[in-house]
Amino acid sequence: MKSALLKLRELESTMSSTEANIARYIQNNPEKVCTLTVRELAENAYASPSSVIRVCHAIGFKGYL
Repeated sequence: MKSALLKLRELESTMSSTEANIARYIQNNPEKVCTLTVRELAENAYASPSSVIRVCHAIGFKGYL
């Protein structure tokens, strides 16, 4: 199974600009993201919580947890 960071990198070019911003934020701050709520991640990436969930689904997760 590929790591989530690798999947984000591979899919980033096919994502919307908002989703790509979230993907870049996660890739640049992987340790910090582990401690954030979905709302906090959305705020830090200048996105909505629903966009964060879409990114999670895009890389194969059922949700944010």
